[in-house]
Amino acid sequence: MQYKKLITAAMLFAASPASHGQLLKNILNTNKTTAPNNEGLIQALRADVTELSQDKYSGRLMGTTGYNNVTAHIEKRMKEIGLTRYGTIGYKSVFKYVTGRSATVESRFLVNGKNVVINSDVLPLPFCANEDNNSYVIPGTIANYAAWVAPLFDRPGTHEFTEASIEPLIKKIRNAQDRGATALYLYDDSSNGIDLKDVKHHCNLPIDRDITIPVWIISKKAYTEYFKDVNYFMPVFSSPKFRNDFKEGYNIAGTINNNAASTIVIMADYDQLYPAKGDVLNGANDNASGVATMLQLATLLKAPEYKQYNYAFIAFSGSQMGTLGAQSFLSIPDIKSKLAYAIDLTAVGKLNERGEIFINGAGSAANFAAAIKEASVEYSPRVGTTYPHVASYTKFLDEQVPVLSFSTGYPQQFTAQTDKVSNINFAGMATVTRYIMGGIASVNKAGQPAYSRN
Repeated sequence: MQYKKLITAAMLFAASPASHGQLLKNILNTNKTTAPNNEGLIQALRADVTELSQDKYSGRLMGTTGYNNVTAHIEKRMKEIGLTRYGTIGYKSVFKYVTGRSATVESRFLVNGKNVVINSDVLPLPFCANEDNNSYVIPGTIANYAAWVAPLFDRPGTHEFTEASIEPLIKKIRNAQDRGATALYLYDDSSNGIDLKDVKHHCNLPIDRDITIPVWIISKKAYTEYFKDVNYFMPVFSSPKFRNDFKEGYNIAGTINNNAASTIVIMADYDQLYPAKGDVLNGANDNASGVATMLQLATLLKAPEYKQYNYAFIAFSGSQMGTLGAQSFLSIPDIKSKLAYAIDLTAVGKLNERGEIFINGAGSAANFAAAIKEASVEYSPRVGTTYPHVASYTKFLDEQVPVLSFSTGYPQQFTAQTDKVSNINFAGMATVTRYIMGGIASVNKAGQPAYSRN
């Protein structure tokens, strides 16, 4: 689904400087929400964002030790808040995700009828096509509609295969494919011979659908034994077979059980979105700010006036890998029938001086617009901006669960230099937190939302 279809009735609420303070007094003050004083809320938000943005968490990048450690921290915070555990192990729910492919023992590579050892002497590249090829080849000879045997490196004297080798390798593959190669056998022409384990590590990439031919790397040893100095046609048969490699990802979830009939999901993506080369992308705004706000809402929504619903607070991961975490949650049997609606928090750390808060998904329930209008006295609605990336809330829309997604706007990209704690407006985060509390109160008063296709 395209963003323009997903953001169905997005609103931007901009209060004038004169009315903004009065608005907060009217609908978001401590008499109506049990929120702590503003300074206390600011300090609590600052503590969580600062912790979640530390370098030691490796930018919360899935699959890293830092990612595993930050899940433990979020679990600890949910326990401190007093949330009931909702996971397969404590607060943690496990899902598996594909990290790449590995050649299996069923793979075959034969030269003149002789088997060449898979993974140590020859390696099929997992991001390329999974096709058999049976050809007669002469090493170094290029012909249309035939398999090519060509050098791996373009620079003489190369002695290692690194991340920097990937881009020229893909260009070489596409060039051979465009020129009529039916398979590509790239032999190691480095000075000392490379370890195919290094090639496998750097080439464990998602399948490239634009590459339609199989590609193999031949070790220096195998090239010397089977191909070097050969000047006649010889038969080469290759058959790459792969298995998927998996790692574990985690959602972290805790609940407030009010013994109500339906549950409101409060969600925030916590894993890293855009890993930076050479730098840790701390992700203070995107999306430590969302997780920190979610944790504060978990404290505030214990108030008696919110007890008509149960609440599930979920930190999702895998959003940039196809919303894997959200899909895992929504695949729980009968879970959608138990949900009233969802609130998403994505990059809420940069409220500007105009007090602009973006709300996406306002058209996903018929009574959202009226409830938001009630909670937004003296605000002027405008059209909001689309997200520059996928957020887990879009999966809820796909599954026809009403959802409101809050943000304070987006730059074109998040960088290691700009998305740091020093750039966060914590007073603005407190304002956003209080506004969302008022919005939830208005939606709850209007009755349980029904999904709308508007």
